[in-house]
Amino acid sequence: MEKNTVTEATAQLLTSFQEANQAVLEGIVAAQEGNVKLAQSILTDWLEALKGQTATAQSLMMEMEQQVNKQQEAVQKLAQQTAESYFDFLHASVSPYLPSVRLTENLRICLLALASRYPSHSVDIDEQVLGPQSLGATGWRAADLIELFQSTAPGLLQAKAHLEVSAGERGIYVLERSEQTPALWIHCGTPGEKMPAYQGDLVTRRQAQATMHEEAPILG
Repeated sequence: MEKNTVTEATAQLLTSFQEANQAVLEGIVAAQEGNVKLAQSILTDWLEALKGQTATAQSLMMEMEQQVNKQQEAVQKLAQQTAESYFDFLHASVSPYLPSVRLTENLRICLLALASRYPSHSVDIDEQVLGPQSLGATGWRAADLIELFQSTAPGLLQAKAHLEVSAGERGIYVLERSEQTPALWIHCGTPGEKMPAYQGDLVTRRQAQATMHEEAPILG
């Protein structure tokens, strides 16, 4: 509809210019023939027509500018939607295929490798393998676990371990404790993965533990 309006306005403008040019020619002929009044009348009409043409041209330019702006907005919106759809498709195609990581080293090196490969990771301790954890078993980071084990079980960090991250398994096995059940369960922080909440570093956990003990009622 807008395209038709612009086209019609363009046609009208061209017609007006043609009529104005014809009027100028008639005015020149009349002047040459000595009919001054007729020439003045023709030129007066021509000036009025020229004013109308100017107004029409301004209106046409505004309509054309509006049309171009709308077309640019439509193209930009389409490009944005296309890019978003492409990245959504790419993400859906890639995210199920987590790169496999397998490493057999001591536990410290496995934890450092985990932190390097997956910066947004989270780790849960399997208490059936490593025993009860007074500071909590869930929501750890690799660096926190290194600090924890350094203070509570330094020999554990030197124990032979196996880091396994694949489509069906994510964990660190401490081989002297269990080769079937991971001692540490891993959340890699990949897109779309539901991550457990981070429970804080060693200092934060100890402060929370101390506060909990202070607030605990004393049984008489």
